[in-house]
Amino acid sequence: MDRKLPATALDLAISCGRQNASSMHIHFIAVVEGAIDFERLKKAVFLSMEAEPVLATRFVSHPLRPYWEPQPALSQADFRERYCSVLESDDLDAALFSFLPEPLDPVTDPLVQVRLIRKAGHPQQIVVVKLCHLIGDAGGLLGYAQQLIRLYARLATEPDYKPVANRRSRGFDQITAQFSLKEKLQIVRSTVQALRRRDAVTRRYAFPNTPAPREQRMYLRLELSPSRVQALKSYGRRNGATLNLVLLAAYYRAICAVIPISGSGVLPVMSTVDLRRYVPKDERARMPLCNLSGVTTLYIGERATTFPETLAQMVEQMKERKGDYLGLLMVPLVLALYRGLPFFAGQRIAANDFAKMRKNRTSVPVLTNAGEILPEDFEFGDVTLVNIYGVASVMYSPTFATSVTEFRKTVTLCTGFCQTLIPRATVEAIFDHMDRELAELAEQHQSSSTASRTKKTLEVLNDG
Repeated sequence: MDRKLPATALDLAISCGRQNASSMHIHFIAVVEGAIDFERLKKAVFLSMEAEPVLATRFVSHPLRPYWEPQPALSQADFRERYCSVLESDDLDAALFSFLPEPLDPVTDPLVQVRLIRKAGHPQQIVVVKLCHLIGDAGGLLGYAQQLIRLYARLATEPDYKPVANRRSRGFDQITAQFSLKEKLQIVRSTVQALRRRDAVTRRYAFPNTPAPREQRMYLRLELSPSRVQALKSYGRRNGATLNLVLLAAYYRAICAVIPISGSGVLPVMSTVDLRRYVPKDERARMPLCNLSGVTTLYIGERATTFPETLAQMVEQMKERKGDYLGLLMVPLVLALYRGLPFFAGQRIAANDFAKMRKNRTSVPVLTNAGEILPEDFEFGDVTLVNIYGVASVMYSPTFATSVTEFRKTVTLCTGFCQTLIPRATVEAIFDHMDRELAELAEQHQSSSTASRTKKTLEVLNDG
């Protein structure tokens, strides 16, 4: 690539988030059975950079309008070392969780790093894609991983294949083009109302809030078995809730049980929204690697003391959000800050907002759900898929977030954090509480369903 690319408003917002809230790199992890052809994988990574030109750039933090400029030409050795390499290890998981927290600087580092983790004689291997969040969100990462794996598979039969560069817009215009002027004005009005609702909150989470260095980075992972996931989905359907809302309710309750809460009134919790939902399906496959995520905030009242009460409040509010441009309500604010103002001004405002958030303890935990990953979309061709999951950024407490992915009915939750900012025991306690409550919920629902089926069977027999 030989030309500059503009940085989008969300690229810039996430750049400010990287300075204040998190590491802003995300991961796609595929566990496979069999042997990946590393030379073919390396070629697929190289071709993917031709298909998605932004991958071959680096961030230039211009004070007025930042942009992406082409990376310097690399030798084959440099490419293998920096972009795509093999990690040989006696412990696959240890190597994986050592690589995940490694920071990625969008100014000096590759914007994508692929690692093949393997052990001599071991039947399984791990393919990890680390992506700079400034150029893509969870939806973008999944789309890129799908493209990379398809390139890998295609090169097995077409070694000379060359993809076409995707030079479509990476910006919010992909979303705003879907709405009329009247709808855009309503989104602005709803955003103002959402900001007032946010600013009226007086109940706070007391996440650890220390000026210590952002060090000792690590991840914790929690897996929910297919049988438990099926029971939780069934429970959700019975209560008019998606699996995401059931998990969000458990997440919120676990945090409230572990983290001190101050003040009175409602307490907010956030969930991410993939804004690609507003783009017609036939256009989504042609969208480039980009950031197109929003958030929705739910406010849980103090009267919600049980799980059913918490979930009921979330279900009711989510119905309202879906009728009011779900996930879009902060888009006008992002556009105003990072398109309407010079970048240095947006940076200053973001830094002040973060400092105010730390002082007033107004951070809000986030659950970011990438949804269900379909195995047929990620077939390498010469190996068998065992598991796929995503891992979000390392968060800097008092910010706190957890990623969720589902693959073959197994749900994986991951949280990244700095042990210098929040104790590992605190994060473990949150996951342990979630695990226990979800296990109890699934068991109670299965018992209730079994009893209900038994009663119906007896009624049928008695009628006979």
